[in-house]
Amino acid sequence: MEEKIVQNQQVEFQSQPSRAWFRIALFLALGVVLVGGLVFAGIQIGKEQATRDTKQERRMTPAQIPVVTSAPTLSPETTPFPDETAEWKTYTHSTGKFSVKWKDGWYEPRIDVIKKEHTESLKELLVREDSIRQQDRLCLKCFKVLSERETKVDKHLAIFREEIGHPEGKTLNAYVLMNNEKIVRLRICCGDPASDKEWNEHVPMSEVRNQFNQILSTFRFLE
Repeated sequence: MEEKIVQNQQVEFQSQPSRAWFRIALFLALGVVLVGGLVFAGIQIGKEQATRDTKQERRMTPAQIPVVTSAPTLSPETTPFPDETAEWKTYTHSTGKFSVKWKDGWYEPRIDVIKKEHTESLKELLVREDSIRQQDRLCLKCFKVLSERETKVDKHLAIFREEIGHPEGKTLNAYVLMNNEKIVRLRICCGDPASDKEWNEHVPMSEVRNQFNQILSTFRFLE
């Protein structure tokens, strides 16, 4: 009888370690299943969110969809403003030294080249020319300088004058220094010396001055 009790106790002691390992294996299996389930659930949630975002973008109108645009790049050949003088008349000096433009229907400028002394300034040349014109026998002392100012024409020193004399009458003049030996004179004759009025009373003097200034803005030395 005692031997049977001892044998039963030995069987119970031998079965306890196997039960402990079974429990550990069971817990590990449950842990793997739980982690796998969480990972799978996360993947599914991500897919559903991506699907909802795609459907929402499809429902958006073109005005609601943000569009990223870049600023246009202008090439060197691109001209942002058209040339308003493209259809104007163009005068080019016979030796190709300069050119100038004016609009059809405007007072047409008279253009000539005047020689000067090498050491003579532009102002000194005009003083000399004035003294010669004042000695005109047909109209002695008819010549007068009504106004005068220095300016720049195509980056060259110039003197702008309003003059009155014989036989041109009232004139607008621009004397542009070309080099040490020559100047360019542009002249518009626009008045009657006897009455001191414009030839064309429909074009006020202010408009004639404006035309002349625009003509001077097109003046270019070609070398």
